[in-house]
Amino acid sequence: MLYSIEVPQEGGNTLFANQYAAYDGLDDAMKRRIEPLFAIHHYGNRNDQDEASRTVASLLTPEQQAKMPLVRTRWCGATP
Repeated sequence: MLYSIEVPQEGGNTLFANQYAAYDGLDDAMKRRIEPLFAIHHYGNRNDQDEASRTVASLLTPEQQAKMPLVRTRWCGATP
């Protein structure tokens, strides 16, 4: 957990972990292995989207659910 003492108007890079540098440091075989992977971002607990589950996050109202769609992202592999 990070605690902000000073927060910039924009940006906010914590310099805690540079994921571009981590990717650039991988060997070519690993880059090929992870190329087809993607991430799913959603409100909840890992892959648990079952509202009846004991590990699901706090239930949302239908209005809140409409604002929290599943988002898929793919790593492009390119350093900006």
